[in-house]
Amino acid sequence: MEGEASAQIVSDDYSADEILSAWLRAAEMDLAVAEGAPAGKAVGMKGMTKAIGVGDIENFRVLSSLTTTTTYTTVEGEVRCVGSNVIFYVDPRVSDDLLSDADISGLCNEFDGVAAAEQDMIGDASDLNSDGRIAILMTPQINRLGSMGGGIITGYFWAGDLYEQSSSNPVSNEREIIYTMVPDPSAAYGVAVTKDFTLNNLLPAVLPHELQHAISYNQHVFVKGMPPEQNWLNEGISHLMEDIMGYGQENPSRYALYLANTTYGGVVTMRQPNLYERGASYLFLRYLYEQASSGNGFLKKLVSTNLIGVDNLESAFAGVSGFSRFHEFLARWTAALALTDEGITQDSRYIYGDRVMNSQTGHWEGVCIKCDADDGRGTMLSGVAKSDYSGGASVSIAGSAAKFYSVESVPAQMTIAGTGAAGNFGVLIRVD
Repeated sequence: MEGEASAQIVSDDYSADEILSAWLRAAEMDLAVAEGAPAGKAVGMKGMTKAIGVGDIENFRVLSSLTTTTTYTTVEGEVRCVGSNVIFYVDPRVSDDLLSDADISGLCNEFDGVAAAEQDMIGDASDLNSDGRIAILMTPQINRLGSMGGGIITGYFWAGDLYEQSSSNPVSNEREIIYTMVPDPSAAYGVAVTKDFTLNNLLPAVLPHELQHAISYNQHVFVKGMPPEQNWLNEGISHLMEDIMGYGQENPSRYALYLANTTYGGVVTMRQPNLYERGASYLFLRYLYEQASSGNGFLKKLVSTNLIGVDNLESAFAGVSGFSRFHEFLARWTAALALTDEGITQDSRYIYGDRVMNSQTGHWEGVCIKCDADDGRGTMLSGVAKSDYSGGASVSIAGSAAKFYSVESVPAQMTIAGTGAAGNFGVLIRVD
């Protein structure tokens, strides 16, 4: 496909998950241009028109390569749960000791509620096959995809499924579908991953994440007739939706990478963001979510729009004078990274709010900068990394990124100078 040529991948920087995402998002850009909205198909969820029962078996085409969207393998999926908003299919190769009826029912019931809440909050997904539900296919083929890149792919959404099968789009299943990995403690299909970690950390987080991608594509391309959202913002919103839905336990390990070296990459990247950059975009959007007069209203405007990128962000936030432009967001946010959890100020403009425990999911919501993340991974957060300042420094900083210094002996004057056309700024925090 033409979209394959536009994906920018630096393999050393990317996990298997990011490599696949790069190809999918790039190919979706081409789909949106070439195909637009399917003719005669409604763009919102509709009532159930097809009877589907537990035990039914269907065949699905699942991607078989990390770097193309035209090769596939066929797998079976057995209906194991039918909810009001979702249908869970499980590959019959997955044994009951790995995914029991109770395990699947628990995931199905949780995500059924999440799917309703997420669509109420940010907009509807499409309904290409008029079944009124999002399909979830749990198959070890996703584990195999991850092993091709030496890692784990938790799941994916691919907008090609929203178009008819054709010679240029042979992998389509012609329905809204999210594909997920399965537990694999014996590494039969790829990297070993325990049942507990899969069910407690990975699967509950990937489902609201990928659903946001499905909703975003529908709202931008089918409803508004515009291109898909830019990758950095699309991924950032998906990671934020994990958090807002009560399943943000995977985010601290991502933004810990960013806090350890904030100069390497920024919030905005024109390529597919890696884990480090996803951590930055999540932190940035979580901060704006808390600063907005209505966080949920801000999110809805971000997704249900004909704008993309920075223009979308500024329009959706619609802030007051002095805090409505991207560079103003960036300046205050970098101060919040330095000030949160330091005990210096309680001014809500310059710190994250306290994170809270979601009583239903048992996971933390929000951000801590210095804490035990309590994320099931053992992530310890020790604050934003600072360098010692001793009279002068020369540093290369990526666009929309920052460098933090600890200044013990304050000179009478400090000058910040940058090269190129980009703007530069500094924030001085005095600690008595």
